[in-house]
Amino acid sequence: MREAIRIGPEEAMELKKFQRIQTKLKNKELLTDEELLFILPQEEATMLKSAKLRETELNKENTEYQRKVSYRRNSTQINQLDREKTFKQGQIDSGELLEVDERFMDKKKPKFFLENEIDQITLKIEELEEQNKKLIVEME
Repeated sequence: MREAIRIGPEEAMELKKFQRIQTKLKNKELLTDEELLFILPQEEATMLKSAKLRETELNKENTEYQRKVSYRRNSTQINQLDREKTFKQGQIDSGELLEVDERFMDKKKPKFFLENEIDQITLKIEELEEQNKKLIVEME
């Protein structure tokens, strides 16, 4: 048999707050500062809050570092692709095809293959330059 307990309005509000916190924890939702203070002692809630702030700062620093690394990688890749494009264009201009492809009788890539590769390289360079522009804006 269940016992009935009468509680006051303040206790009812505390109980509802506790149930709301339980639901948030079950759903893995973030708790507000007020909710943290409700379930944790003042000192522990303050420590948790400062730990969250440190984590946020570390995430900002890590994001900034990742942007710089991405920018350098993109710049290096642009330089490499530029050299490759220049080499392929030089083959087309001179008419001396140096690249080998086993699918053809004379084992050399046809001129249109090189032109298609140049087009692909140009697109890749443009994409990387666009990414670098966005990274520069984000870093500022």
